[in-house]
Amino acid sequence: FGKVVSFSWARDSERAMTASQDGNVIVWNAVQAKKMSLIPLKSSWVMFAEMSHDGQELFVTGGLDNVATLWRAPIDDAPHKLEQ
Repeated sequence: FGKVVSFSWARDSERAMTASQDGNVIVWNAVQAKKMSLIPLKSSWVMFAEMSHDGQELFVTGGLDNVATLWRAPIDDAPHKLEQ
């Protein structure tokens, strides 16, 4: 695994999201300390992943490749890229 470079809490305070230098974003069930979803990104240059706090299940990723991607994810399903 790569070093974790970003951490974000979900609005419900039960889920969290991490981004790491291996190019993966992981959604965690923080209450049970278990991985819910692993989202591999195209680039390992990811520097952040931030969850929306408005309850719409949106999150954004970005990194040193100068690409920001907005995702819509029912967190228990596969994420869907909205914009790049």
